[in-house]
Amino acid sequence: MLSGRRKPWQRRIGRVEQQIDQLSTNRRGLAEWLATSEAYVEENKERLIASLARRGDLAWQLARDEAEWLELHDALERAAE
Repeated sequence: MLSGRRKPWQRRIGRVEQQIDQLSTNRRGLAEWLATSEAYVEENKERLIASLARRGDLAWQLARDEAEWLELHDALERAAE
């Protein structure tokens, strides 16, 4: 019975963890490009601007998903009681 109550929470946690992994991978790739001198040449100005904006979006999405992950773990613990 306990396992049945926990299963929906575990599935949601798994989905959020996948989102976090994907966002982290995207952020890491973006950070690697931003760390190159190529990112700061005039020809890449538009890409640089878009990349900086994307970095902010990724940070916001990661913070949101990490907060959701914590809330889901709290709910999972309550379901186990």
